[in-house]
Amino acid sequence: MGRYYTFRHFIIPLLDNCPTLDLGCGTGEFLKWCPIGSIGIDISNDFLKICENKGLKCIYSDLNQSLPFESASFSRVLLIHTLEHIENPINLLREINRILNKEGKVIIALPRESTFLELFDKYFIDHPYHLYSFSLRNIKHLLKRAGFIVERIFYDLPKIFEILTPLVNALPSWLAINICFSYWIVASKKTDDLSYIETIMGNEMLAKNWENNKK
Repeated sequence: MGRYYTFRHFIIPLLDNCPTLDLGCGTGEFLKWCPIGSIGIDISNDFLKICENKGLKCIYSDLNQSLPFESASFSRVLLIHTLEHIENPINLLREINRILNKEGKVIIALPRESTFLELFDKYFIDHPYHLYSFSLRNIKHLLKRAGFIVERIFYDLPKIFEILTPLVNALPSWLAINICFSYWIVASKKTDDLSYIETIMGNEMLAKNWENNKK
């Protein structure tokens, strides 16, 4: 898919050589490009074994639960075609906010439902683990509620057309989003208003509640 082109050309420079947390790392196809010291998380033991055989650092964790890291532990978090599989997306976004440091960024890749691929590859029917379909407006709203500010958006094309990716990313957003097959959002933490403080307090309480529920 064209998302590998976007990742290599647009996303990797944004990692700034920071150890990165890849949530839902799968078989490590993106994790292997991340800076030294990066960590992957997945719920599939089979995928984790594949990552380990590649020499990648990864751990088992359910992303529907609290993340097994202290607050302000990371500068970069990747969430690549994963959020649509999560039972409560905003809870995960709040957890990501909690574990990011003050200068941290989350980089999210999401598939689009309404493309011509729907003619032969149904978003929900052929992908039963897809729980949600996110519009650009919707994910921006969720990120704001979770304490983030959207900085950049990138757009993917199918691999056969990936050479045109830079051209699509030069188009106005309203046009690019209707051409692309998936897209990436880069968001940073809010740090300059009362809503940020309220978000952090809420995220800390959320983490404690999840921990208590697991006992």
